[in-house]
Amino acid sequence: MTSYRIRLREHVLSDADRFCELQMSSPVARYVSWLPRTREQCEKALADAIAQQRSVERVRFFYAVEFQHVKGMIGSVGYTVRDPGSADCGWFLLPAFWGEGHAAPAVRELLQRAFGSGGIVSMAASCSVGNRASVRVAEKCGFRLIAEIRGRAHFEIRLEDFQKLALHGPD
Repeated sequence: MTSYRIRLREHVLSDADRFCELQMSSPVARYVSWLPRTREQCEKALADAIAQQRSVERVRFFYAVEFQHVKGMIGSVGYTVRDPGSADCGWFLLPAFWGEGHAAPAVRELLQRAFGSGGIVSMAASCSVGNRASVRVAEKCGFRLIAEIRGRAHFEIRLEDFQKLALHGPD
């Protein structure tokens, strides 16, 4: 029997309510400059994420985060390819699931996909310096802080660092 705590899956139309709740959330928007969105903007973003799944030239890989004891998605993680081999990633959880240890396993699974079959060799991430929880998620997942610019912490992890972390665990 396979068990899971956190699982990533492609977004589906039935994610609309939770997806919109996430992107319309004031607590989430406190840390994300392009949020909150309107319901219409959220639905368009979800439709775009689903359309990307079928695109031959897919550049956006966003996944619903599921927790085994909850019906429906609890968040979203994903990455956007910037150049061949490099991408930017992000993670968002519904506030009801903050502080429960769900983000780091979801980001690790995302990195496994990106560095595995995704062909990525360098992944960047950024978050508000004031968002200590997201800073900690980046650290737990092996990202290196490369700069703090205008209140944002900028991180990077390379394929070889992720592979070492997967083999040996954090230092």
